[in-house]
Amino acid sequence: MTTPTDDVIELTPELADRLGELAADGYIYAVVELAGTTYLSRTAGALVAMDIDGYGQVPATDEGHDVALTMRYDRLVDLANALQEWFADNAFEAGTFAPARESEDILTALLGDKRIPFEGVPTGPGRVNRDWQHVVPLVLIATDYLPFTGREAPTGNVLWLDPSTEVTYLRSLARLGILEFRVHGE
Repeated sequence: MTTPTDDVIELTPELADRLGELAADGYIYAVVELAGTTYLSRTAGALVAMDIDGYGQVPATDEGHDVALTMRYDRLVDLANALQEWFADNAFEAGTFAPARESEDILTALLGDKRIPFEGVPTGPGRVNRDWQHVVPLVLIATDYLPFTGREAPTGNVLWLDPSTEVTYLRSLARLGILEFRVHGE
């Protein structure tokens, strides 16, 4: 994460005793980085801006919201591609994944660009299996599926990353272990 903006404060030991007061003042979102630094913010967007270059300059307009969603989507796709490769590499090293024994459809799902949504593994003419039961988890982007599109979402061993809102974006990063994300009162 980058340096905090004016909308984000670093939680110092002096401020730690004033958490209730800070929450009452609107600082309801918190991110804890892997290094242990805690940042508080009145908006989830200010915390997202610490992770995505240029995000803080996106205007709060209808067009700006679309741009912001695209920025969150692109960032999570990049992470999904890297994470999918990491899962596959670890399974290969552990001897639980042998690419030479997998079908082209399975390899495409695992190793293809996550900008191309998984539509299932063909099981016959006009039939697909959307229940992913492979030992390697499938990393997918939630906004590529229902309710955001008309595409049915796969089930099974799937790790979902969700760029639909700033809060779901931060929760996705937390699910990956990149940071901890907290909302006051939850």
